[in-house]
Amino acid sequence: VDLETKVTHFPNAFTPNNDGQNDTYFVKVENIQDFRLIIFDDHNNLMFETNDPNEHWNGRNKAGEEAPEGMYAAVVTGKQQDKKGFRDIQMFQLIRR
Repeated sequence: VDLETKVTHFPNAFTPNNDGQNDTYFVKVENIQDFRLIIFDDHNNLMFETNDPNEHWNGRNKAGEEAPEGMYAAVVTGKQQDKKGFRDIQMFQLIRR
């Protein structure tokens, strides 16, 4: 049985302000192999990347500095059960309030 590969949780915003709600950005996926999440800012700078589907982005850049408010792109890639490539992209907003 082939199971559909999909992203089941792709938030359109998050607020890394340490209030305990929506402080990290993460996706949830089903039936994907070789998972990879990459986050870019609106200037196409790499902000975060992981191969661990349980790892969350805390809203900081690779140097550990707070990323500014604005629009970001989350790119999920991997392989489906039939080994075909999978990619899904979602734009989202980082809000610091």
